[in-house]
Amino acid sequence: MTNEQYDRWKDFAIRMATACYAAARRPSGAWILGVVEEWFDLFDLDDIPTILDWDNSTVYPEGHPCRRRESQLSYCDCAGYRFTNNTPNPECPECNGHGTHYALIEGPLIGDMMSEFLEGYYPGVGECSVCLGDDDEGECFCDTKDIMAYDQWCDQWGGPVCCCVRAGLDLACSPSMGVIRVTAGDIRRMYPEGVPEWVAPPDERFTYWRTGKPNGLFMDLPDEAAMVL
Repeated sequence: MTNEQYDRWKDFAIRMATACYAAARRPSGAWILGVVEEWFDLFDLDDIPTILDWDNSTVYPEGHPCRRRESQLSYCDCAGYRFTNNTPNPECPECNGHGTHYALIEGPLIGDMMSEFLEGYYPGVGECSVCLGDDDEGECFCDTKDIMAYDQWCDQWGGPVCCCVRAGLDLACSPSMGVIRVTAGDIRRMYPEGVPEWVAPPDERFTYWRTGKPNGLFMDLPDEAAMVL
């Protein structure tokens, strides 16, 4: 992800929270917008170069202050040399001919970051990732009821936040087809000054969520057409 893509991601997510959830209740539109804004306020800009999409990241680039190796030794294929020669390359810059090296760390996964972020808003206490509670001995006391309650909270309260952030990332960086039912009208309300081409390329046919097939150019879609982003 580039800095320009990050700016587009943030802009789209905040516009979506503002325009698409203005009339929402439980959670309110104001709550959704506030949480989306906090997500970006807390986001570490150093991670921008590692982001590929919602579920994938890569290593920090050469010269980046966060670029370092993991503590666990990893197998080195010496850029394919070992596959053809059955021996490490003595001139390999990664392992220096030893055949193992410390793998470079990768940036965090946005999907995992979002899960941890939303847990902080769940009205519970403690450390359990399901019920966020523990007893006096530090043991989780969650049960099926607690799991269902947490899942319901995530769908109702966390879902809109996740949709805004994920849709923005999909369009600004790399599509993952992770957000459905956003309508063409929603997109037009988000950009009253005109939908930019990076959101709706003039020659791209958008997928209609009910059929899963390309439905038409954005300019030809009616406002009620639900899209897959």
